[in-house]
Amino acid sequence: MPKIYKIVFLGLDFAGKTSILKILEGSYSGLDQIKPTKGTNRTQWEILGFNIITWDLGGQKQYRDEYLANYEQVLDETNLLIFVLDMQDGDRFNEAGAYFDDILNALDTLNIKCPLILCLHKSDPDIVSSAPIITNLNWVTNLFSDYSQQHDVEIKVFITSIFDRKSLIEMFSHGIGKLVPIGILSQILDEFRQETKDVGVIGSILFDEKFFMVGNAFQDINSKDLCYKTINAFITLNRDFKWVYTEDQQVDFSLKISNSDLYEFNLNKITETRNPYYLLTMGKESFNYKEVSSIFLRKYVSKIEKGLDDLIKSIE
Repeated sequence: MPKIYKIVFLGLDFAGKTSILKILEGSYSGLDQIKPTKGTNRTQWEILGFNIITWDLGGQKQYRDEYLANYEQVLDETNLLIFVLDMQDGDRFNEAGAYFDDILNALDTLNIKCPLILCLHKSDPDIVSSAPIITNLNWVTNLFSDYSQQHDVEIKVFITSIFDRKSLIEMFSHGIGKLVPIGILSQILDEFRQETKDVGVIGSILFDEKFFMVGNAFQDINSKDLCYKTINAFITLNRDFKWVYTEDQQVDFSLKISNSDLYEFNLNKITETRNPYYLLTMGKESFNYKEVSSIFLRKYVSKIEKGLDDLIKSIE
């Protein structure tokens, strides 16, 4: 029987857990009408052929008390825990921290050693650099660092906002990478980068059809950071121009960005696979993305399909 991965979203009420899940699903309507979750909402996902169930746990005190009283039923077999904290509600940081501490105690009792992600959420683009938010970010980081040391666990921290979908994709993709050893895809992308660097390729990111990152390879961290900054633009282009092409049609978009150098970025929809993928390639001004795309389709699509098949078989 195929393995089912369990991802638990926790946090206080109004922290933004349900909104995060809706954005990850690509569902934008009704975000302003979301009310605090009552009890538990479970949603099934399929990512790269792997079955995942997300548990969205309501954050009102009555539900938190219920989860802690029945923590075995709620937390048993958790593979990834994502704790969401509202960075605009400083009055509740200690309350959230105490709840997180209780959850870590429950995980200790169950002897569950799962990856932990902390979302410093509602760090919206227009305020994330403001003095109050920076103060809150520093204060919360120190608070949760203390919990990390007390329980001897590693907590991966992400600054997130529903108005910066890239931040949510990066966070969730990191979590998926902790569950499923998809590093093989990054290895294949690095082979692709090495073969095409002479024609100007600097790096690339591979997305699944829901725009979760499933692999990447770059010549250096600065190039990677610059390419990541284009993700929101390409997601918007892909969404807004869907009326131009059919689901099974290959499509590509290009952007040019100049700082001290001129870089070109190309998003190419790959339809020659069992499930569609998107390949975001970063290159120097001179790079011919059509030639690069041809190389990828001719030599690397089959490698990715085989890598995924081998990975699924090894887990099953």
